[in-house]
Order: sequence, then structure tokens, then C-alpha cells
Amino acid sequence: MNREIKFRFWSPPGKAFVQQYKYSGLVDELFEQDNMLLPSQFTGVHDSYQNEIWEGDIVEVERQITKNVTNTLIGSVDFLDGAFLVLAKSPESNNTLTAIWLHEFPNLFNFKLKVIGNKFETPSILS
Repeated sequence: MNREIKFRFWSPPGKAFVQQYKYSGLVDELFEQDNMLLPSQFTGVHDSYQNEIWEGDIVEVERQITKNVTNTLIGSVDFLDGAFLVLAKSPESNNTLTAIWLHEFPNLFNFKLKVIGNKFETPSILS
């Protein structure tokens, strides 16, 4: 499976994602004094509502355990060891940290995944 390689860029001074930015691929370009940008890569995965999931997004993971019982995790999407994963804390499990590889979600049964924010604009969701 080929995934589309694309980036979005967060501008800390502007407190917004830069639109229509043409990235040349040079790392130094991201750290120019007047134009510091933080890259965020598209994971190639969409949530249960067909929203693109990006590195740095905050997602809600809901797993249907039984007909009447669900387990909900909230975590951030990060890149580690060559793959994207969700690092989440479970309120139901004493805030135990859980890592779930993002590429597995499309094939997991009884899971819903929803983008609810990102670490740049809504970091308080993770608190």
C-alpha cells in the first residue's frame, strides 16, 4: 500500500497552520529566524469519520468491549521506530500509558477512532 506523503506546518509565532506552504525539503528552511515552522506529516490513515490523521493530532480511541461496555482512550499521534502510533492514557486503568500502532486501526474490529484536536491548538485535551 502506498500512502500519500504530505506535510502541514505549524507556525508558533502565528499560532496557526501555514496554508499553501511549499517545502523544499531542507531542514534549515524550517528554522529560519523569522519563519520557524514545525512540520507535521500525514499518517496515511483516516479516522472513523474520514478525517485525515496527522502527526501531532489528538485522537479518541473507543473500543467496544461488550454490548454495554466501552473503553475510551485519549492520546496523541507520534512517530516512533519508523511508524505512527497513538500514545494514550486510559482513565479506566489508572492512567496507564498504552501504545497502539496507527496502521493497525483500519483492520481492528470494534474500534472507533476520532480526531478531537491537536497538540498545537488544543494541548489541554491531554491534561
